[in-house]
Formats: sequence, C-alpha cells, structure tokens
Amino acid sequence: MSAAWRGPLPERVEILPEIVPLRELVAKVTEKPATFQAPIGLNDIDRHPTLIDLEKQGPHFLLAGPPLSGKTTALRSLVL
Repeated sequence: MSAAWRGPLPERVEILPEIVPLRELVAKVTEKPATFQAPIGLNDIDRHPTLIDLEKQGPHFLLAGPPLSGKTTALRSLVL
C-alpha cells in the first residue's frame, strides 16, 4: 500500500468459491419472480443470486467478460 494513502482501509472482499452448485443457487432465490427469471450466478457485491429476466430483456442479451470469468458457466446455468 502506498505511503500516501490516508483513508480507511477497504473492507476485506470475500473470495467466491470456484464452483457454486446450481441447486444451492436456486435455493437462495427466496421470492417467486413475477416474470420468467433464471439465476445465472452470484452477485459479486452482496453474494445474492443474479437473475436474468428473459421476458423483459428479450431473447437477446450480451454476456461479456475477460477470459476465465465465467461466461460459459453462466450460459450453461441459464440453459439448465
């Protein structure tokens, strides 16, 4: 850390597990969605499931990220 830094230290970031079982992810969705939503992973901020709304967002969406960031895994989760 730089000697010039004078602010408070940031909170420690919890490392996500390498594999998040889809069964556990679906179990964390507590409310029944009003539209057709599918869990595709965990939100990196609050560790809650990230849902994609297939009715509102239509048949087309963009999934982008660096190599090994989980793009293929997210698509496979969506298909399941």
